[in-house]
Amino acid sequence: MENREKDPSNMRKVILEEYAQFQEGFCTVDNATKEIIPLVKPYKRILVFGMGGSALPCDITDIYIRDAAVRLHFPYIPFSSFRSYETPLESSKETLHIICSHSGNTEETLSALEVIAKKGFPLIGVSSGGTLERRCLELDIPFVKLPIPFLNFQPRMASGHFFSVLIGILIRSGILPEILREEILSEAKNMQQCIENQEMIAKEIGESLKGKTPIIYSSERFRALAMTWKIKINENAKTPAFWNYFPELNHNEMVGFTYPQAEFSFFLLRDEDEDPRILRRFEVFSQLMKKAGREVKIIDISGNTVYSKLFSTLSFGDWVSYYLALAYDIDPTPVDMVEAFKKML
Repeated sequence: MENREKDPSNMRKVILEEYAQFQEGFCTVDNATKEIIPLVKPYKRILVFGMGGSALPCDITDIYIRDAAVRLHFPYIPFSSFRSYETPLESSKETLHIICSHSGNTEETLSALEVIAKKGFPLIGVSSGGTLERRCLELDIPFVKLPIPFLNFQPRMASGHFFSVLIGILIRSGILPEILREEILSEAKNMQQCIENQEMIAKEIGESLKGKTPIIYSSERFRALAMTWKIKINENAKTPAFWNYFPELNHNEMVGFTYPQAEFSFFLLRDEDEDPRILRRFEVFSQLMKKAGREVKIIDISGNTVYSKLFSTLSFGDWVSYYLALAYDIDPTPVDMVEAFKKML
């Protein structure tokens, strides 16, 4: 299945080994335990600062934490991401601020770090190195160093690392119970076979998307999955894609496909455990679009737990975007336009 001419950085290998990231992420937190322990205190909010691939796992992590709080009966503390230079109004001494930048050199994220550090608010840095690591050492800020499996490893492919690091930090900070670590590592053992089984089906779908614009929809609960699929298609296949969620899109966006200006292909990420009223919207929307001659594919979110639903759907999206890139004869790894934009800034 490997094609090193189209995939010289071997993203296929990255996808196949995503299951291992959870153990690696927890290990990095273990290595930083001494620095994290002083952060233990009763927090009222957690804010994660990041951009691009370094911010994506925050929204996924929040879905998991919300579900775990209900299942295991522990208090849910508001957990959200912030993507900008400054800090939101919710930022305070009772907020745990987690600064995430895979490279450690993200302009917006470094700006937020300086603002928070100047205010003396609780803060921890997460990166693979760079300026963020250096500033954390200079300012005596707790720091967790992300692993880099190999050269050219992209932040958008590090969801397992970020997810387990965020969960690990919150466990060590006394916010989440230790049992979640055991639960995640147990679930991760089943990921490898799941990822391998998805490849051929996703390959067919990815190749069929050539020349089309993907539209990814989900329920409101899983909108982070739709957004992540969209971003992986943007960055891996270097092509436009868009996302939204039910029921909001039924009140506005779908009207725009009355007179579409391109060939669109809809992907509906559907969880059978959703509210029946939401599932009915999936069904009716699909019928409406198909009647109008639009292409619609329903992707059932598989898994018995929220963890398995999240990461099986993410890996399937990775495969689809990967094979769409190869269909375009594009190396899925580099993001040259992003690097050019940074230089122009």
